[in-house]
Amino acid sequence: MSVFLGYFVFMATFFALSLGIFISFKSIKLI
Repeated sequence: MSVFLGYFVFMATFFALSLGIFISFKSIKLI
């Protein structure tokens, strides 16, 4: 159970990081 929780947290963090980078890239391209 704890392994699943750790994996979920890892995926959530990775997704948030990817989304943040994508938004930053779009903002830079927009300017």
